[in-house]
Amino acid sequence: MSYQRIIVTGGGGFLGKYVVEELKNNYPDAEINVPRSAILDLKDRAASISYFKNFNPDLVIAIAARLGGIGDNMKYPANYFYENITIGVNTIDAARLSCAKKIVNIGTVCSYPKILDAPFKEEDLWNG
Repeated sequence: MSYQRIIVTGGGGFLGKYVVEELKNNYPDAEINVPRSAILDLKDRAASISYFKNFNPDLVIAIAARLGGIGDNMKYPANYFYENITIGVNTIDAARLSCAKKIVNIGTVCSYPKILDAPFKEEDLWNG
């Protein structure tokens, strides 16, 4: 399938930069939109829906997340959980309401136990 209009949330981050680079290589004619948090607060449902509907993506790659390091994550786990769930739900809902053909949601390796042999398997999530 060919994609012409792509949104990559979190496209300016560590993983996102590589994803955007690969998209540019694989879809050289596509318009790739990387909304930064200064422009779009993905915690704001109405703003997210408006932004996505205005751009009208056919592919959405969701990488955006609130980050702060392991220490801060351990100190304020509920805040991180709530904000990241809100970002995820708003992104998926905005993609749905803008009639995106495909949504790819990227998770985090931090979901897996600290000590684990590679390659990870989905069922390894329950081992720690």
